[in-house]
Amino acid sequence: MALPGKTIAEASLFFDEYHCSAVANSESVVVAYRKSTLLAYLEQNSAAMKGMLKVFAGQVRELRMINEIKNIHSAKERILAFIRHAMNEHQELHLTMSLKDVAYQIGLAHETFYRELKKLEQAKLLIRKGGYIKLL
Repeated sequence: MALPGKTIAEASLFFDEYHCSAVANSESVVVAYRKSTLLAYLEQNSAAMKGMLKVFAGQVRELRMINEIKNIHSAKERILAFIRHAMNEHQELHLTMSLKDVAYQIGLAHETFYRELKKLEQAKLLIRKGGYIKLL
């Protein structure tokens, strides 16, 4: 899954063959670069190379965190762990993806995710409005 502003098929930069496909679930703009052109540019521009490495390192960090969250057995605790990980300093989370996509990302059926979110709201552990969630 690639969200707005994210990359896909990064590994294809470093392998002769790499099988990757993508399906857009909404109207999208995709920018593609010729592998040889991009690699030549990165070799000549160390700042761009460092920027790309920073993006890739962030993606690895995010994947590791999501894998840790997926290992939590309780759906409630899994949801709370995701929110705590993604929230800002005000304990707020402004979603950049649909709730269904969040459920998929953390390995829950969307029905389970919606049901547990409702329980967390009823228990007054969080407030939810549209793409905004605040822990209380």
